[in-house]
Amino acid sequence: MTTKLTITLTFFLTIFLTACGQTKNKSANDKVSIDFDRIDRIEISERSTPNDTIDVVVKVLTSAQVKDFSNKWNQTDNSELRKNLPTYNLTAYLKNGATRHFRVNGKYIKENNDYSLNFGDDIYFSNLYSNADEITVKSDSILATGWYYITDQETNFKRQLDKTSEYYFIDPNVIVSVKRFNKLELTDSEYEGKKYPMLVIRFDTKGTDSWSIATEKSIGGKLALIVNNKLVIAPKVNSQITTGVSALNRADYTRQEVEEILKQIEKEQQRK
Repeated sequence: MTTKLTITLTFFLTIFLTACGQTKNKSANDKVSIDFDRIDRIEISERSTPNDTIDVVVKVLTSAQVKDFSNKWNQTDNSELRKNLPTYNLTAYLKNGATRHFRVNGKYIKENNDYSLNFGDDIYFSNLYSNADEITVKSDSILATGWYYITDQETNFKRQLDKTSEYYFIDPNVIVSVKRFNKLELTDSEYEGKKYPMLVIRFDTKGTDSWSIATEKSIGGKLALIVNNKLVIAPKVNSQITTGVSALNRADYTRQEVEEILKQIEKEQQRK
């Protein structure tokens, strides 16, 4: 029992640290320069674009745009603390496989915190979006509630991680479907003295076996939990999980939001 509890708690902590994206607050002086030669591509999308039921329009900056944007980011030093809703999201994909995510509102852009750089041009990002090369990712196929593989290959199942600017391609073959969810438990987890709501999902025997195989295959990668056709968590897998348990554990979800997700899962279970 002690071993099982230890493994379970380790898994919860892994989800908490990797999926919540918790970092210490940074100052404006912590801005990381963009090396143009290390950029594979930069995608830009409108924040208001729906991502679950209709086509998702994503645009890719041209090489000239990437170079101009990189130079502007590197040369801009004026910053201020601003909280606002983004109008555009930019994701820079590096050649080493890493990604950087930027949020834009008007002429302001920020990365890891609320210190925003002022690009000094109210229409810079709207022009960037208008003149970028357009690609369309179909997202009108419904993904049932369950756990899925995340793939590096482009699929018709591109999903934005809820409450973030991160996008992932989902392998539509479900690993553990909602009918294998044996028990749901709303509880709390604690990190650095603070409590956060956590939804514990336990699987039946078949689900446990599938989960064990999937987590072993995905060590070093990520898995995706889809609820109501929405990507709610994409935790990194550090080790094989043989205990038949997973969790939704994000510091940016309120208890009310987790309760609503729980209700959505229960509704779908009743339809099975």
